[in-house]
Amino acid sequence: MMKKRRISKKLDVVREMPELYHRLPNERFELRKSEVVNWLLEQDDVIEWLFHFLQRTAKMIEYDKKTGKWHGVKEEGDE
Repeated sequence: MMKKRRISKKLDVVREMPELYHRLPNERFELRKSEVVNWLLEQDDVIEWLFHFLQRTAKMIEYDKKTGKWHGVKEEGDE
């Protein structure tokens, strides 16, 4: 039997998420009101994983040593 591949130990905390609403009952859906999203945003390891994924794997953000700021990286063909 093959062992399941782990994405990252940093995401293990997600397995401990309590029962939460993504869409609040009897309310129009708004992502910013999602208990699930807000819980995830409170997890430092999840945010750190996302940041490093966007930087290293997806290469969608990069650091500018001159300005000391981060910025998005456009895909080839984007203007």
